[in-house]
Amino acid sequence: MIIWIDMDEVLAELLEEVLKQNDYFIWGKKLTYEDISDYYIYNIDGVKLSIDEAIILFRNTLEKDIGKLEIKPCEGVYNKLLEWKKKWYKLKVITARAENLFKKYTLDWLDKYYPWIFDEVYFANSWNIKIKKNGKDDTKKSIICKNLWIDVMIEDNWDYAKDISWCGIKTYLIKKPWNINKPKLENVVLVDKFEDIVL
Repeated sequence: MIIWIDMDEVLAELLEEVLKQNDYFIWGKKLTYEDISDYYIYNIDGVKLSIDEAIILFRNTLEKDIGKLEIKPCEGVYNKLLEWKKKWYKLKVITARAENLFKKYTLDWLDKYYPWIFDEVYFANSWNIKIKKNGKDDTKKSIICKNLWIDVMIEDNWDYAKDISWCGIKTYLIKKPWNINKPKLENVVLVDKFEDIVL
């Protein structure tokens, strides 16, 4: 079985670090992790960010962690992955991060927190301002997943989960503040935490 796993908020607590580095204020609005009611942070009431500014906000956080590797891993994930690895499942990462900016950093981070776990890391380059402005969809996860012959996907973004599931790929959606009130989807299994996934 080939299992593909999203990076941020599934493996890495990036959002918590973004909030911490900005003293829990995003453009003048105080926010806790639980206040993030939309995956697309610029859609939250009172957060006056453009898409490009939101991308830069997350990029800046990653850039500050280069050479430090202090962003925390999501709790409880490593042991579950180790259990699957012992069953000879193929474990792969698909991340929206920009490969040209964060490939080495991402691989170093994974080596530190998830040593010897992943067989491949795929960079979707979705956080590319130029691509967003040109309106291209070649970084759309569902298209990438379909082309990669994925058996199972693990996500935190409801929109990605919806698109991926429509491609016939079983998708596990980790419960987060930004997806708990979304409609249920066929072929998408909502789980409270990563450890609850049963393959």
